[in-house]
Amino acid sequence: MSLIDVLLPVKNGAHTLRSAIVSVLSQSLSDFRLIVIDDGSMDDTPNIVDYYARRDDRILHVSNPQIGIVAALNHGLSISSAPYLARMDADDISLPERFEKQIEAFKHNPNLVLLGTSIFLFGKRVGLWPPPVGSDVCRTAFSLFTPLSHPSIMMRRQSLDCLTYAYDPSFQLAEDYELFSRLSQYGEVNNLVEPLLLYRTSNNSLTSRNLELMRRLRFEVARRHIGRLHGIDTPSYMLTLASMLRAAVALGPSFARRSLSPLKFAIKYLLETNGETVLSATSKTTTDNS
Repeated sequence: MSLIDVLLPVKNGAHTLRSAIVSVLSQSLSDFRLIVIDDGSMDDTPNIVDYYARRDDRILHVSNPQIGIVAALNHGLSISSAPYLARMDADDISLPERFEKQIEAFKHNPNLVLLGTSIFLFGKRVGLWPPPVGSDVCRTAFSLFTPLSHPSIMMRRQSLDCLTYAYDPSFQLAEDYELFSRLSQYGEVNNLVEPLLLYRTSNNSLTSRNLELMRRLRFEVARRHIGRLHGIDTPSYMLTLASMLRAAVALGPSFARRSLSPLKFAIKYLLETNGETVLSATSKTTTDNS
């Protein structure tokens, strides 16, 4: 059994997949298995994965029909067995010491359940994306937004096994935020200050319909997180909004721009819907976009 299982879901990613795979194979810590879940690709993706799998037995190629990223990730998790789980996307690049430094952080802190890193943006946008750092700061951030970049994370398998389920298909478009929020109940969540992932930005953007759905689902994740913090199954929407405001103040000006968007949506949503249940209002849209 490897120390780390790396989950890399891909669909029609031939133009960037090679660099992503090579960046994983070039890690300074070599005790890992790379599980590539091909979600029904119609381009050269399967051939690229097979090419590298023939040359490196740490690669496991899993072929799926077109089931979507949430189901693909859950399938990968069902195959995995390593004590640590890392994520990787087909269009990003992991820097050589990423796994080594993340494992070192886990070994130094037995209470750590989930760890991300700072990231460099490249492509359409360029620059450093500094995340919240410190377990208390990350816990506060969950009341507004996910403090972690999904493809940079590593999870402790023992903590993930505490959950009834992993990625929730009801939250597609916010599946990472929802999972991370639940995981935060079982220990510390943090980020490394050092950027250890190159995150590709592109011209692809969500449609207005999907963007609205994503914002609604993120609001529901924040509401549930706030409920857990207060020991309430279904917190009132006024408590939710007040808690989001307190979180924004606590995070301060460094994260003002990231805090403003969910706050604006929360106020708009409450005024427009009078606090109807987010999932019941969007379940059909979620199904249509699965």
